[in-house]
Amino acid sequence: MKKLIFVFAILFSVVCAFPVSRTDFASAASLTNADACTWFEAEYKSIILDENNVARFYDRTAGGSGERNFAIWLEERMASLGYLPNGTDLEHASFEYFDFESSIDGLTHRSQNVKFVKKGKNSDKKIVVGTCYDNAYGFASTAENALDIIGADASLNNVLVVLSVANQLADVELDFDVEIVFFGAGYHNTAGSKFYTLGIDKKENESILLALNIDDLSDDKLYFYDAEKDTKQGKFAQKVFDVQGVSIEKYAAGSSFVATDSDLYPFSHRALFSDNKPFLQSGVRTLSILTTSKDGYFGNEYYKEIEYDKFAPNAYPEFLNRAASV
Repeated sequence: MKKLIFVFAILFSVVCAFPVSRTDFASAASLTNADACTWFEAEYKSIILDENNVARFYDRTAGGSGERNFAIWLEERMASLGYLPNGTDLEHASFEYFDFESSIDGLTHRSQNVKFVKKGKNSDKKIVVGTCYDNAYGFASTAENALDIIGADASLNNVLVVLSVANQLADVELDFDVEIVFFGAGYHNTAGSKFYTLGIDKKENESILLALNIDDLSDDKLYFYDAEKDTKQGKFAQKVFDVQGVSIEKYAAGSSFVATDSDLYPFSHRALFSDNKPFLQSGVRTLSILTTSKDGYFGNEYYKEIEYDKFAPNAYPEFLNRAASV
């Protein structure tokens, strides 16, 4: 995690008009690998179990009560880190509601993005760090399938990493704003990030120095993706990852199956089944970090090892150890 924050800092400094001190970030990233593992484990446990050690949030189907209750939890957690709510709702100041068409029943439902900001010296520029927080529970056709996708499913991996980044940056003085966004309805054609990008005008679009998307981190091979063609920040990112000894590869266009959905064209590969796609389509510089299995697909090899109503460190997903050591 220490290296990840340092890499994060260098990427920031490359795209920023106001370079940030690397030493500031490095001093903030003071966790040892063991401390990082402990932090992830404690954070994960606090999410999936309530004060009575009863399982919660395993059903985060978009538009349902589980997704909303988790959004409320995220709001409370981010506020505890000192971040400022940046939504539009009066009751939940970080919420921004939107309607979406469900991929499950085809009906219109309501979800919410959860938005927070850390103010920098100059709020004319910002980095957006985003991930979705709903899950695929509602897509399960049988009770057995439902049990396979609860617990540490893909979006919870992402949420843990974003919370860790927010935790590390909480006391760091920056020259620009950092906006943390948890996108609702990510499993429904990235509805939350689409709503976010449609809601920003040209001036705000141009103020975004970089949108960093944390994708599924549940599988065995780590990739980053910047665009259909190499970009300056993508090339620099590769150099930074190499120098820092982070084992990560550039995800090449077409390296997985080609989608038939015309809505994805020309974004027709697995790296773009995520919340970075609407940002790329709107012209925002984007970097996405993801994992896939060796054949290019997202896997769920860890999900079946985790019972939703138990916390078993010995069945803990490898992605947490990987994230902590990075």
